[in-house]
Amino acid sequence: MEHPYPGSLGKYSWILNPNFMTKTNIWSYIERVFSDDECDKIIEYGSVKYGDLRKKAMVGNRIELGDQAVDNRQRESEIVMIPNTDDEVHWVFQRLCSAVNSVNKQIYEYDLRAIESIQYTTYDFSYKGFYGKHTDTRVVSDPYGIFSRKLSLSIQLSDPNDYEGGEVLLHLGGEPHIASKLRGSVTFFPSFVLHEVTPITKGRRDSLVLWCVGPEFR
Repeated sequence: MEHPYPGSLGKYSWILNPNFMTKTNIWSYIERVFSDDECDKIIEYGSVKYGDLRKKAMVGNRIELGDQAVDNRQRESEIVMIPNTDDEVHWVFQRLCSAVNSVNKQIYEYDLRAIESIQYTTYDFSYKGFYGKHTDTRVVSDPYGIFSRKLSLSIQLSDPNDYEGGEVLLHLGGEPHIASKLRGSVTFFPSFVLHEVTPITKGRRDSLVLWCVGPEFR
């Protein structure tokens, strides 16, 4: 059974699943999934190999929202969607699939079917990049069915000494958790968790973001 909302059970709650408290960690991370050289290579993919595909990030669906899809009050960043059809970048997908399978088996036990997409994201001081508080929840459809985003990943590509600000904050109640800034690390959290990227005050932060999808929580 999947548990989308850990929350507080209260002193007098009846716990039906003894693994509930240990199997629903709200966030987790793995250090050094990618080496420094591999981070440099991924940055090269996003900024050079696919640089012509770079665009201003949108909020929402352009078809539904029209010009409101680009909302400077909510988000300032540039993105490139990494194509999964390029043999040269398959190693990135494979590495992340292994990380997802390992963490999901140990911690979340979500019914996950696929990586929806990998997004290369840049937050630069030149346009004071940031992303306000939001969740990643979204329903997606493909020929295999209708799925929901269930597990989100944030991958740190930049050396933390190359920028200031740009912290990934996970709002879990009380003081927010600051995601690891260790280069090559991956932070995992359920897609329904409220999170944000604070404004960049110096330099540039490069990262990958991806979402794993599966049948809706039950």
